[in-house]
Amino acid sequence: MIPCKAARKYARAVGRHLVCPASRRARLKQLIQHSVDAYLEEKPEAGFPDLVRDIGTPKLFAESLLTGLPADEVDAARRFRKNRSRIIIAVLTAIVSTAFVLLALFYWKYQDAMRGDFIVNEIWVVQPDDMSPEEFQEYISESYGIRWEK
Repeated sequence: MIPCKAARKYARAVGRHLVCPASRRARLKQLIQHSVDAYLEEKPEAGFPDLVRDIGTPKLFAESLLTGLPADEVDAARRFRKNRSRIIIAVLTAIVSTAFVLLALFYWKYQDAMRGDFIVNEIWVVQPDDMSPEEFQEYISESYGIRWEK
């Protein structure tokens, strides 16, 4: 465990730049921890800027660690990370697009309902008991302008 907050921050920053298989990553993180611990033994009060100045930027330090690994493993890990990012972006884009289309359809249907631009194909009307069928048909025809189909 790295005792200093700045040293933990530096180790995390270096770890973010490690693009390698998970099996190698654990070993490289141990090397980072040992390097930072050794530096802190020499300079116990060192901060993040001191680590960057004396050891190097996190990206450069991670790249120097990766040079010891086989190039094909590092390239495969970079391609995997790049493809994973592209897939995540594509899925998020599809979700947002689908949500937008659904919201547009709901809004369109809502506007149709509010303006009355929808068509009613059937109306169910219950005939009162005190009217004959002919009286009921005549009342509906006069009141609503509906013609009866037989």
